[in-house]
Amino acid sequence: MSGSAANAPVYAQLGSSQDRRPLVHSQSSPTRTRPSQRGYVASPTMPVPEPFDSLPQRWYPTGSQPSNGRRYPTQATSTDRPTETWQFPEPQVARSTSYRPPPRSPITLRPRSNSTTGHARPTLQIPQSPNTPLRHKYSYSDGNGQNGWPNDDEIGDAFDRSPSIAPSRLSDEIARINLDGRADGQVSADGLDRFQKGEGDDNDWAWHLLVTKEARESLPPAEVMRQSSIFDLINGERSYVNDMRLVQEVFVAGLRQKSPPVINQGKLNIFIKEVFHNMERIYAYHQRLLKALFELQQEQHPIILSIGAVVLDTVLKFRSEYEDYIKHYPVAESVHRRELKSNTRYRKFLDECSQDPRLGKRDLITFISRPVTRLPRLGLQLAEVQKRTAKLAQGDGGGGGGGGGGGNSNSQKVQDRHDEHPDLDTIPILVEVLDQFVKSTQPGIAASENKVKFYALCESLVFLRGEIIDMDLYAESRTLVYLNPLARKQRSENWSRWTDFDIALLDNYLLITRPDPRSGAKEIVSRPIPLEYLRLGPFNGPTDSRREERPEGGGLFQSIIKPTRPMFPLVIYHASSPARRYTLYASSEALRKKWKEVLSDTLGVRKAVMDANKWFATDSIDDGSFRWRTVNVPSSSRELFTGKISSATVFSSGGKNFTAVATPMGIYVDIRGHAKFVKVLTYPNVRHMTALPACNKLIILYNDMLLAYSFDIIARVAQEKASVDILESSVERLAKADRNTTILFFRVGIVAERTLVVYATKSFISFHVAALEAVPSNSLQRIQSQSRAPTFRPYGEPFYVPKEPLDVTLLAKTIAVSTDRLMVVVDPKNLNGQAPVPIPSFSSLNTATSPSESPLAILKAKAEYARPIGIVRSGAEELIVVYDEFGCYVTKHAEPTRKCGYVRWETKATTFAERGAHILLFSRQFIEVRHVGTGRLVQVIEADDIRLVQSAVGSPLLIAMRGKKNDERGARDALVELVETSPIEARRSMQETAPLWDEWE
Repeated sequence: MSGSAANAPVYAQLGSSQDRRPLVHSQSSPTRTRPSQRGYVASPTMPVPEPFDSLPQRWYPTGSQPSNGRRYPTQATSTDRPTETWQFPEPQVARSTSYRPPPRSPITLRPRSNSTTGHARPTLQIPQSPNTPLRHKYSYSDGNGQNGWPNDDEIGDAFDRSPSIAPSRLSDEIARINLDGRADGQVSADGLDRFQKGEGDDNDWAWHLLVTKEARESLPPAEVMRQSSIFDLINGERSYVNDMRLVQEVFVAGLRQKSPPVINQGKLNIFIKEVFHNMERIYAYHQRLLKALFELQQEQHPIILSIGAVVLDTVLKFRSEYEDYIKHYPVAESVHRRELKSNTRYRKFLDECSQDPRLGKRDLITFISRPVTRLPRLGLQLAEVQKRTAKLAQGDGGGGGGGGGGGNSNSQKVQDRHDEHPDLDTIPILVEVLDQFVKSTQPGIAASENKVKFYALCESLVFLRGEIIDMDLYAESRTLVYLNPLARKQRSENWSRWTDFDIALLDNYLLITRPDPRSGAKEIVSRPIPLEYLRLGPFNGPTDSRREERPEGGGLFQSIIKPTRPMFPLVIYHASSPARRYTLYASSEALRKKWKEVLSDTLGVRKAVMDANKWFATDSIDDGSFRWRTVNVPSSSRELFTGKISSATVFSSGGKNFTAVATPMGIYVDIRGHAKFVKVLTYPNVRHMTALPACNKLIILYNDMLLAYSFDIIARVAQEKASVDILESSVERLAKADRNTTILFFRVGIVAERTLVVYATKSFISFHVAALEAVPSNSLQRIQSQSRAPTFRPYGEPFYVPKEPLDVTLLAKTIAVSTDRLMVVVDPKNLNGQAPVPIPSFSSLNTATSPSESPLAILKAKAEYARPIGIVRSGAEELIVVYDEFGCYVTKHAEPTRKCGYVRWETKATTFAERGAHILLFSRQFIEVRHVGTGRLVQVIEADDIRLVQSAVGSPLLIAMRGKKNDERGARDALVELVETSPIEARRSMQETAPLWDEWE
C-alpha cells in the first residue's frame, strides 16, 4: 500500500470501487454508554471480525495485528450476505450513568475465515435494532478470500476518527447469545446465580460451563482463556471466603458453644485469640471483595472487561491484617498442636468437627493455614490474567489471515491503544505489591518460628527439685538466640567419658541441658547462667579426640579399633563463681567460631538493653576526696590518707543538703555538690552512723558508745561558723558499754509507727538486743536554753538471743534478729506473753516419717548450713527470709510456702537492702537486684570493693566502691548513691500545653 493510501480516509465498500463514502457518525439507536469510549461504524457490506476483549479503551477488528510480522486479509467486496448488523463496543471499567453518547448505527460482526483449513468460520448476523429478535444464523464465505478486510492504514485512521459507542453492548449481546443457547444443554439461565449462591463444589464450576458454544466461538481463543482465568480467580475467592466462614461457624462457634466446655472458660478466649488470631477481620475484608466481584459478574458476564481495580482496592486495605496473621501463624499452629497433645476433650471436639461434610475431611491446620497461602495464590492468579490480557494487547487473539502489507506505523497506533488497557497498568502493580508483601513477611515468619521453637524448649525444661527460677521466659521480648549441641568430657584417673548437651542461648540466660530422647524433655544439668554473669574464656584451645560409638552389627575388629574425630574446646564461666567453669567441645572449628560470634553479639546486645533499662542508676557523689595507701604510693609521700569509707549518710540543715562520711581518720562533712569535705570529728574507726530526721540527730557508733549529734551544730561546724567544742558539748550518749560489754551494731527504723534505734550487745556469756524510741525536739533550741532533756527513751525491754546477732530487721510491729544459724522474731513490748518465733519454722517436719528427699527436708538441710541476713515483706500474707546464698518464702506464721521452694542468688551476699518492690543483695563485686515477689533477677551492677554504707529506711541508698584512679597518691574511694528509676512517661500532647503565642492572640 502506498504512503498516500496510508493517510487516506477509510471508505465503506458499497458494491463498486467507484461508489465510496467516508465513515460517518451513526444517528440511530441512542444508547447509554461509558465516558471516553470510541469506535467506528462500517457499512452493511463491510466484513467485521470477532470482538477483541481486554483492550484498553479501544477496539480494532480481529485479524488486525500490530507490526509483529502478521498481515491482514486484503479488502474485497461482498454482496451475498444479509445486511443484519451488530454494534461493536470497546472495553471500559468506569461507567457513568449520566453520560449519553450521540446515536450510532450498528455494524456487522463476521468471523474471519480459517485460511489453514480452507473453511470459513460462521458469521453471526445480529439484528439491526435492539428490538428485533436475536437470530443466531450462520453464513459462510467460500473460503477463497472473497471476504474483504481493511488494511493497516485504514484501521489506524479509522481508530483515530471513530466516534464513541456503548462499551457494554458487546457483553450484552454475547450474554443474549449465551442465554438463548441454553436449549443445547450446555448452560442454564440461572447458572451464574447458583454459582454465586455457593452451590456445588469448586471443581464443578468453570467459565465455559456458563457460556454457550455459540458465544465462545464468537470470541478469540485468547479471550476465552482470559475470561477463564478471571473466573478461576473469582471461584478461588469464593472458595476462600467459604472456608473462612466454616472456621467461624464450625470451629470458633463450636468451641464457644460446646457444653461441657472443651477448654476452661478462663483460657478459652486466650486460646481462640492465639489460634485464630485476627482471621475474623480478614474474613470481613474478603467478604467485601467477593461481593464486589459478584457485582462485576452480574454486570458484565460473560465478558468481564477489567478486574484489577476491584482487587487492588481491597489488597491495599488488608495488608496490615495479613502481615499480623502470617507472622503469628507459627505460634497459632504450635498452640493448637500443644492443646491437641494434652487435651483429650479438644481431640474429641476436632474429631466431631471432621464429620461435618462441609469440611471435606480437612483438619484445622488446613483451615488456619489458608490465609498464609492465599496471597501468593492470588498473585499467581493475577499474573495469569495479566499474561492473557497482554497476549490480547499484542494482537495475538487467535487466527488471522494473510495479505496486506506495509502499515507498520498504523499497527503501532493499534499497539499503543491496547497498551492503555487498565488491567495492564493495575495488575502489574498488584502482583508487585503482593510479591513484595510476601517477601516482607518472611523475617516475621522466621521470628515466629523461632518463638515456637523457644516455647517448645520452655515446655520441655526440667528444673532441679525445690529451686525457684524465674527467667521471665514468657516475656514479649524473650527470644531464643541459638540452640546447638555441644559435648563435655568428664575425666578421672583411669577413664574419660563424653556427654552430649543441648546448649540454648536465650537473650537473657544460657542453659545447659541434657536431652532425653524418649520423653523429649531437657533436664537442666547446671543452674542457668544469667548473661550479666557470663564470661567467655579461651576459644582457641588445642583439639581433643573423641572415639565414635561402635556401630550396630560391627565385627570384633570394629569393636576394638573405634574411629575418632577431633573436638574443638571452648570455655565459658560464671563471673561470681569461679567453680562454675565449663569446658565444652564443638564438633568443628566452624561451629566453635559460630558460638563465639553468637555469644559475643548476644552479650553486647544484653548489656545495651540493661543499660537502657536500669531499675537503679548510680549517681556519683564524690570520687577523689578519700584515698587509701597502696603499693603505688612511694614511702616518701606526705599525702594524708583518710582511708576507706566505712559509713556515710546525708542530712539537711538550714535549707542545705549535707553529706557526712566516716573513715578510719574521722568524720567529714560537706555541702553536697561542693566536693570540699571538712573534718568535724576526729573519732577514729567509726563503724556506723545514720541520720535520724525525726529528731534532728546524727547517730554514731564509736568505741562501744552510741552517740547522738545535732544536725544544725554539725552543719555550722562544717561551714566554719562554729567551733568543734560546741559540737562536743552537745553530744548525747544513748548507750555505753561497760568493761565486759561490746555494742555490735545498731539499726534505725519504724516499728508500730515509732522511730526506733535498735542495737545489739555482746557480753562474756550472752547476747542481747535493746531498743530506744526517739522523741522529736529542736536540739539547737534546747542547747540555747541549756536544757538536757533526753531525746530517746527505752522501748520495751532488752531481750536475750541464743546466738550472736548479725543483723536486725524492723518489721511493722516486731523486730527480726538474724543470728549465725537462726532467725527469730521478737516483740520488745511483749516479752513475757510470747516466746521468740524461729523463722522458718520446720516444726511440721517429722524426721521419722518424712523422707529426706521431701521439699521441706531439703529446705531445712539448706537452712542449717546458711547464714540468715534479714527478712523482707513480700506481700500482705508472705515474707521472704534472706540468707547469704538463697531466699525462701514463709507465711506470717513462719511456715514455708511455695512448695518449700527457694531462690538461689547468683552471688554470695554479705548484706542486703530493700527498696520498693526490689531487694538488693551486696557482695564485694556485684550488686544483685531482684524482684521481691518472684525472685526474678532484674539488674546486676558490677564494681570493685563494693560496700553498703547506708541503707536506713527513709535515707538515700549509699554505697562505697573503688574509684577510677590508683596512682602515686593512693587509690580513690568513691561514694555513690543508688537512685531508683521510674518508667519514662510519654510527653504531653500539644493540646495539653499552652500555645506558644498565647499573648499575641
